[in-house]
Amino acid sequence: MFKILRMGCNSTHENSFAVNRPNGYEWYLLLLVKSPALFNISGELISTPPNTLIIYDRNSPHDYRAFGAEYNRVGEISLNREISTSHTTVRTVRYTAVQST
Repeated sequence: MFKILRMGCNSTHENSFAVNRPNGYEWYLLLLVKSPALFNISGELISTPPNTLIIYDRNSPHDYRAFGAEYNRVGEISLNREISTSHTTVRTVRYTAVQST
C-alpha cells in the first residue's frame, strides 16, 4: 500500500518553465509529461518526446524544463512508499518513453 501525498493534473506552463530542486523531495515523484521536455539526469541532458513517464527516487535532484513552445504535464504524483518494478527496487531516476497510440 502506498499513500499519495499530492497530485496535479493537466498543468501547462510557458516555454520558460524550469524546475531545479538540488535535493529533490523526501518522497518519490512521478511525472507524466505531454510535451517535449529536457531533463538533466545524473549530469546527462536528455531530450524527451511527448508522453514520457519519469519517476524520481527520494532525495534525487530534480532538474527539468520546457523544450519547445510550452511544458504540459498530464499528471504529477508524489508517493511516500518504495516503488518496485519487475521486483527491482527503484534506486535512481528511471527514464521511459511512453509511446502514444
